[in-house]
Amino acid sequence: MVENYSGSNHGFINKKAYPEYRFNSEGRGEIYVSMRASQNHTVVRIRMDSTLVRVDFLDYRKIIAKRGGKRRDVIDFVVSKTSDLKILSDFFIYHKIHNFTPPSPDSWRNFNINSTDNYKTIRLQNGQEVEVTHSHSLLSKNFIKWLQKKGYDNIEDECILANLDRIDVRFRLKEKHIFSELKTVSGSSTKRAIREALGQILDYQYYDDSEKADELWIVINDECSESDVSFINKLINIHHLPLRLVWEKNQGFACFPDLQDLK
Repeated sequence: MVENYSGSNHGFINKKAYPEYRFNSEGRGEIYVSMRASQNHTVVRIRMDSTLVRVDFLDYRKIIAKRGGKRRDVIDFVVSKTSDLKILSDFFIYHKIHNFTPPSPDSWRNFNINSTDNYKTIRLQNGQEVEVTHSHSLLSKNFIKWLQKKGYDNIEDECILANLDRIDVRFRLKEKHIFSELKTVSGSSTKRAIREALGQILDYQYYDDSEKADELWIVINDECSESDVSFINKLINIHHLPLRLVWEKNQGFACFPDLQDLK
């Protein structure tokens, strides 16, 4: 992105939740581009009016709220694998973005997104460099292998729904359609990981009615406590939520409720 940018108004924004890099200025009426990194993907957001966007890219459009109740169009690209870069590159080729020179058609092939288990990145946080391991990728691979051994089918990793939400792993168990949200516990606690996953998985299920799951799984990479299990049990019994808590244990995974118990 920086290589194809000719302006001077760009740089890193130190945000608490995610590091963010920005190009251009909204105040100057320019098309504004931001990149927000998380542990397993990057969101490239382009703020431009949808009337300027080619029809074949409108599937990536979102409408977000501004302060004061106004709403605006954005185009969001989720980048987690090298092939995602081709879509992003094509967008910059077919649209005029302030201060950006269109990339050559095959330039995306020069980049590789390393997703191996031992790959490490540098995240800027509070002005300092922090080393982050891709433990989420390892959890996902182990979980998918476990599902395959159990005979579950239609397993999709990093699946994008019709509303452009991205489910960590989606699969089928007999006639049931299942969403699963994966969280790692490193540097945190099982309680915090469950809380974060719960918010996301309920968002996927209830915020938009375009796609529904029969079960919602929260998957973490550390053994859960009795308090964790009790919390999920209360949500199932009191609020009738189709939840299942799944955690790594003994080179496999344990579940609550047991797989034959959730109706």
